[in-house]
Amino acid sequence: MNHSKGILALALIFLILNLTAAVSAVPAEGTDNFKMVSTIEYSGKGQFRSQAETLFTVEREELNDDMVNYTITPQGIDTAADETQGSWPGVLSFLVDRNTGGVLTDNDALELLENVNNQCVQSITKQSRENIGKTWNQSFSIRAGYYPFPEELTFDMKAIEQTTHTQGNIIAVRALSKPFTLNATNDKGEAGTIKCKIGTVYLFDSQMKTIYLSVSVFEATTKMNGHNELLRHEVATYKVNSQGTSVDLSGLNKEFAKLIRKVGLHTKELKVTNEVPLPRWARSEAVKAAQSANICAATACEGAFNPVITVCAASNNMIELQSWGKVESEDDKGAIVVSKELSRTVPGISDMKIAMAPAFLGIGLGKAGAIAGGTIGIVAIAGEDHGDQTPH
Repeated sequence: MNHSKGILALALIFLILNLTAAVSAVPAEGTDNFKMVSTIEYSGKGQFRSQAETLFTVEREELNDDMVNYTITPQGIDTAADETQGSWPGVLSFLVDRNTGGVLTDNDALELLENVNNQCVQSITKQSRENIGKTWNQSFSIRAGYYPFPEELTFDMKAIEQTTHTQGNIIAVRALSKPFTLNATNDKGEAGTIKCKIGTVYLFDSQMKTIYLSVSVFEATTKMNGHNELLRHEVATYKVNSQGTSVDLSGLNKEFAKLIRKVGLHTKELKVTNEVPLPRWARSEAVKAAQSANICAATACEGAFNPVITVCAASNNMIELQSWGKVESEDDKGAIVVSKELSRTVPGISDMKIAMAPAFLGIGLGKAGAIAGGTIGIVAIAGEDHGDQTPH
């Protein structure tokens, strides 16, 4: 079983961007701290599991011409050179155009992030703040560079308002994608397909300028190698103070628990009895689809200019590192389960049922056609929620 070792994982996550902009800066608006918890699980002819935890800071700096510079820095990172990978500085920064929401970068490592984000922001049809208590659909037609992606990706959206004891009124927005299919190549070079789906929840302040919590689940299945294979990504990011203590979200009620439960977090970790590396499709087509869909889902939840791209930048890099086995195991670290970690560390969530057991979801290896995936396992429900029953 693979676990994070912190130093290597975090040093590799954040790639530096050397941006040169002919603009002058005004004082930064401040620094936010976040914790990210991420797991990848795979079942086929063997199992793969990787988990990672990281703390990082996000600095926001206003520039002229309505440009904003975001700098993401992991905490406590040794950025010494790696013999096989070269030097991996621990800072990620990029520019965002506040007028358009577009990302500007000259780093090839963020080409996918820039490309997908800049297409998505042009397609937003509804603002989440103006649709509290409502459901709607949001579709994107994008090209994810050279990587396979559906011609259209559609999300079932829902936004609710909650009142917390310390943060006041907050807004939760959920995006559940409809299932989509990727064309891929199996281990023998033969054509095949992958069935995918993603679900995401973002928790914002009342002005939708601050992110308190983000949860994303991606799931993908295929039979193109002659047997059932299942891949799941679960990622949660939440605001913390400089000591790593979570923001207090006490006051969230059962309506929020119901909203996040539909995303499909699991209650238990995958047991690894025959450890294998991820197959090629999970490290190539699937990971790029998960990253692209994650950006689309975040943009759909945002519906306006917000720094959701900072969360995507961190989680997308972590997903790729974990897929390639760059996150080393740590034998004395227990298994991380995202839903349990949130319940354990985030005030206001500890008494909530925010996850569903895999069997309840109807997402087994024998039901590949029923599975969808994004950044965690999810089940899409069109329109309003109807209890806890989800269609297969």
